[in-house]
Amino acid sequence: MAVAAFAVSTGALSGCGTTEKKGDHVYKANGVSFRYPHDWRQLKPQGLKRRGLWTVIVAPSDSSGSDIAFVTEYRTPWAITKKNLASKKPDITSTVAGAARQAGGALLFGPTPITMGGLPGYGFRISAKIESRPSTSHLVLVWKVKTEYFLNCQHLTTGTRAKEIERGCEMIIGSFKLN
Repeated sequence: MAVAAFAVSTGALSGCGTTEKKGDHVYKANGVSFRYPHDWRQLKPQGLKRRGLWTVIVAPSDSSGSDIAFVTEYRTPWAITKKNLASKKPDITSTVAGAARQAGGALLFGPTPITMGGLPGYGFRISAKIESRPSTSHLVLVWKVKTEYFLNCQHLTTGTRAKEIERGCEMIIGSFKLN
C-alpha cells in the first residue's frame, strides 16, 4: 500500500482552479473532482518525490507551504474493496504508523472507517515533522479496487491554521467524486 511523504516542499502558486457557487474552487482533473475553499489556491508540487500517479496540493492563499492539503492517486498490487477492507485494517494501520514514525511522528488516532466519494477506507490522525517542526495530519485513504486515493491535510502543531485546514479537509472529503 502506498503512503505519501508527509512533508511536502511547495513552490510558486499556480493559481489554478475554477469557481462555482459561493466562490469555492473546484479541482477537476485526473478523473476526480473536489471543492476547496475560495480563499485557497492550488500549489505546484516542487521537491515532492513522485510516488503516485499524480498529486494536487491546495492551501490557504497566504500559506507558507506547511499548512496544506494534498490528494495523491496510487495503483496498488492488491484489490481493496468494501468486502475485504476490514481484513486489510491491520496492514493499513501498520503502514500508516510506520510512515508516521519515518516522518518523525506517531500514529495518534485511527483507523476510523470513512467513505470519500462513495469509496471505502480509513481515516487517521498522525504527528510528523516538517523541516524539524511538529505537525499534525488528518489522513484519509480510500480505494476503488486497485486504485488508492490518499488525502493528507497537514498543519503545523504550533501554528494558527488547524481549524482552517480542517475546514478545507472536510470540504474536500465531502465533495470528492470520481468523474
